[in-house]
Amino acid sequence: MYTSLDAVNFSSIFNDKIKRLTTVLDNYQCHENNEPINDPDEFIKMIETRDPELIGFFEMLYQSMNPVSKNPTTLYNLKKKVMILCYQMAGLRNKQVTSAKKKIGLYLSSSGTSASTINTLSNLGFTTTYKTVTREKKKIVKSHEKRLLEYLRNKV
Repeated sequence: MYTSLDAVNFSSIFNDKIKRLTTVLDNYQCHENNEPINDPDEFIKMIETRDPELIGFFEMLYQSMNPVSKNPTTLYNLKKKVMILCYQMAGLRNKQVTSAKKKIGLYLSSSGTSASTINTLSNLGFTTTYKTVTREKKKIVKSHEKRLLEYLRNKV
């Protein structure tokens, strides 16, 4: 039987882990301008290397999803879902940790998802707003044009 003290202790420990995870992701994405990591094993390595207090945290979340009874393909997909959960939790704590949400929004937009659907998913916390997606697309186009002109200048 759990006591309120157990709940307080768990809450304190979990809060500390999410705070550390958020700091790692904020530094990685916002301050170092890195893209979000899409591979769960690489993600685990990155967070545990940058903050040794996070060693085992991802595994704890993963094990709580009952991986024992699942096949290998499902296990890898489960790892990816736990990784997205980590991005989501960090994003709830710090609104600047949005790189993964931007990537999801860009994917949805490029696959023909409507602006209202993207905004609805944004309200649910799964992606950024359609306005942010549009702004990101413009940045990508501008960057591509700049790199292309630079390439042509160097080759001509």
